[in-house]
Amino acid sequence: MTLNANLRKDVRKTFISTIKYSIMVSDTGEWRKLHQVGISTDISEGGLGMVTNYPLKAGDMLTFDEGILIDSITVKTAIVKWSMTEGEGYRVGLGFII
Repeated sequence: MTLNANLRKDVRKTFISTIKYSIMVSDTGEWRKLHQVGISTDISEGGLGMVTNYPLKAGDMLTFDEGILIDSITVKTAIVKWSMTEGEGYRVGLGFII
């Protein structure tokens, strides 16, 4: 998947950081919170690019264990906008929910 930077609403800046997040999963019929870690690649006012080993898919909701500060607002939640396999992991685009 190649994204055209001109189509983005917000300008992304390089942002390399360890991101601890959780996601609710129901693989046995019961919901449970799964804690995961990813590495961010870029950030904007509207979202975050990240690489993770967990197979996230579009529509998944993430909660950041530690809020992400962007323009004096602490973001705690994001939705996966897109996901693609990259090497042995996944590259995802997240949209912040403020």
